[in-house]
Parts: sequence; structure tokens; C-alpha cells
Amino acid sequence: EVHTLRYWEKEFPQYLKPTRTAGGQRRYRPEDISSILQIKRLLKDEMFSIAGARRALRIETERSYS
Repeated sequence: EVHTLRYWEKEFPQYLKPTRTAGGQRRYRPEDISSILQIKRLLKDEMFSIAGARRALRIETERSYS
């Protein structure tokens, strides 16, 4: 849902930053889609809270840079 994506953009700004056209439309890049799917998995499938999902994403990001 559109309202869900907008909410997630506010709650997960470091992971979800779609680019915008000159007219202000959002353009989701492949890395944005990947983040959306990760956030959806954590919140909907694994039943994490927003704070828990942020922590899990941070840990996953730290592991990928290690």
C-alpha cells in the first residue's frame, strides 16, 4: 500500500531513500526494493516491532560491512 511505503520511508530513512523525478514522483531503485522486502519480512512475517526491525536492519548492515 502507498501509505505503508510512505510510513516506512519516515521510519527507516537510512534504508529507504527513493529518488524523485523533477515532478516529485518517487522512483524506487533495486536497492530500495530490496530494503522494502527486508522491512516487510521483518514486520509482517517475523512480527518485529518498528524498533526491533531497525535493530535487525542495523545488525544486518554491520555484518555486511564486516
